[in-house]
Amino acid sequence: TRVRTPARTVISVPNAVFSSVDIENLTSRDRMRFFTTLNLRYETTPGQMWEVLEQLRNLLNDHPKVGPDLLRVRFAALGASALDVEVNAYFLTASVDEFQEIRESLLLRFMDIVAKAGTGFAFPSQTLYLSDDRGRGSSDLGPEMPQA
Repeated sequence: TRVRTPARTVISVPNAVFSSVDIENLTSRDRMRFFTTLNLRYETTPGQMWEVLEQLRNLLNDHPKVGPDLLRVRFAALGASALDVEVNAYFLTASVDEFQEIRESLLLRFMDIVAKAGTGFAFPSQTLYLSDDRGRGSSDLGPEMPQA
C-alpha cells in the first residue's frame, strides 16, 4: 500500500504490516487537543498568578469551540527560568485550519490576559554570581612566579 504523508512524500508499506498494527484515522476525530505551557516571569506575584489562572479558565470555559471536559489550566512548576502554567483543552473541530484559527485567537487573548494582570512572559535566562575567593594575603596579580 502506498500512502502520501503530510509532507507530500509517498511511503510504501507492506500489507502484512497494516494487518498487524493499529491505524489512526485522523479524519474521523471529533476534536483536537490543544496543549501549551505559558512561561511567566519569576517577578509574577501570587495575586497576579491567581488573576491569570482565573482569566484563562474563564476565557476557555466561555469559548464555544472549547470542550468543557478535560479542560485544565494549572500553575504547574517553578521552572528553571519561569513560572510554568500548563493549559490543556480540546477544540471541538476536526479541521486543521479551524484548529489553527482558534489556537491563534486564544494565544493572542492569553497575551492580553497576562499583560492586563501586570506580568509578562519569561525567556530563558541565567544569573551569574562572581565572588572574590582569593584567600588571605593574595596579591591582585595572582601567585608570584619563580625567577629563572
